[in-house]
Amino acid sequence: MKHLRSLLPVFLASFLLLTLQTLPLSAQPGSRGGGGRFLETLTDTLSTRLSLTEEQADSVRAVVVAVQRQIARDREELQGDREAMMEIFRLRTDEMFERIASFLSEEQKEGLLRFREEWRERARSRFRNR
Repeated sequence: MKHLRSLLPVFLASFLLLTLQTLPLSAQPGSRGGGGRFLETLTDTLSTRLSLTEEQADSVRAVVVAVQRQIARDREELQGDREAMMEIFRLRTDEMFERIASFLSEEQKEGLLRFREEWRERARSRFRNR
């Protein structure tokens, strides 16, 4: 059981990495690969749950696109080094949520924290069901 618990952070990072890697660089709605849908779904979910203003929703989109582009550059630089990529991905994901939190109210930040925990729990659940 301890071994499985030690693998959980690796799995979560891999899951998040694969999720963000599927976003196309343009991350526009309707773009090929479904990444635009993911971006819109994430933005819509956060907009609804956090009652984001249009300006905040636009900022969320910009942050996700910027992080996605950085991850693409990181992936190119770290070709073949899975462990390093997973660590970088964890850092980029943390950075993404910190950047999103920077333009939220205190109440919205609490909602973002709940969303993030639910996201992690869904990933853990998927891992347990494998």
